[in-house]
Amino acid sequence: MAHKHNGKVAPHVHHHDAGDAHSEGSHCESDIQPIVYPENIQRRLNALKHIHMDIQKHEHHMHVQIFQQEADTYKKMLPLLKKRAEIISGVHEPTAEEGQFKLKDDAPAPETTPADGQKGIANFWQTVLMNSGHTVDLVEQHDHEVLEYLVDVRTVYTEKPLGFKLEFEFRENPWFSNKVLTRGYEFEDEISREDLYLITGLQPKTTQGTVIEWKDGKNLTKKEKITYQRNKKTGERRQMKTEEEQDTFFSFFTPAVTDLRALMKSLSAADDSVDTEVRMATAQKIQDAEMEYELASVLRTRVIPRALLIFTEEDDEDVYSDDEFGNEDDEDEDEDDDEDGAGDAGEDEDEESDDEPPAKKGGHGPGGMKKGVAGTPPGKGAAGKPRKN
Repeated sequence: MAHKHNGKVAPHVHHHDAGDAHSEGSHCESDIQPIVYPENIQRRLNALKHIHMDIQKHEHHMHVQIFQQEADTYKKMLPLLKKRAEIISGVHEPTAEEGQFKLKDDAPAPETTPADGQKGIANFWQTVLMNSGHTVDLVEQHDHEVLEYLVDVRTVYTEKPLGFKLEFEFRENPWFSNKVLTRGYEFEDEISREDLYLITGLQPKTTQGTVIEWKDGKNLTKKEKITYQRNKKTGERRQMKTEEEQDTFFSFFTPAVTDLRALMKSLSAADDSVDTEVRMATAQKIQDAEMEYELASVLRTRVIPRALLIFTEEDDEDVYSDDEFGNEDDEDEDEDDDEDGAGDAGEDEDEESDDEPPAKKGGHGPGGMKKGVAGTPPGKGAAGKPRKN
């Protein structure tokens, strides 16, 4: 099933690692017609259901243990991840010994260019997000400059309640005042009998984000649209400014719904008396929530641990060849810029704004999604170019 984030399909997020749940309840129970069996078959099926519930209890316990083991392993890696962050940010300069690496003793040293004097590795995490097939199509052109200030991405695990939180740390920047943006999930402490019957992993109960403290005029979730009205009688023009929603990677930090269990139950409880549009809207919210959870999970279990290989384009899942898929021309335009504003009782005639700058465009991902080119790190070649999916 294709999942959307900000109206876009997110690639390669169908991973259920370390006890993560495959979400259930995405359709309304009233749509499912029960199968009628002969009495003797039903009796045997009931017996099997008792066995199934016992199996489910063991499986759920296993998923909890796997997640706890993942958390314990991550704690052991914290000193290494801290040192990695210090090298990337320029706090720690590797020694001569640390700066030498070969997979094979007879491997030739990699080609380099003269030292450029910079500290750390510029645009490391921006490049990781642009190179990863899991995140590239969620990053818009207007997100690139902000992501240059991203200095670290890490995971924080909690035991009570069981869950995790992603932390994106930024240097001081012109867009927002927050130093750290977060998105976290808590799992169910107690599983109901109904949920245990169907569950295939840990169920996220709630999710929390960050209220981004946008600086004046810098909110990337909004964009200003300018149109002009011309008075049919006088020919006079006047400027009209409106604000509308804009796709951005930073919407990830502000979940539309925080109580995920209540959201699931609202659709399961819906019947034919509930308006179809309401049910469809709820189903879309569930689909968006599922995508965001899977994205958070893959960031936690793959992107963060394997950030180096994604940056250097050595990761087996995250490297995509432009030659393999061919190059595509830019076609997407912001069609909304051509829409007319509201007239005044037939007296004013709407016009397009001649003063608007052309919309920035990126390349294309699946389904015509826009994506741009991240800044290429010095001496890095094509690390920042968009990947094809």
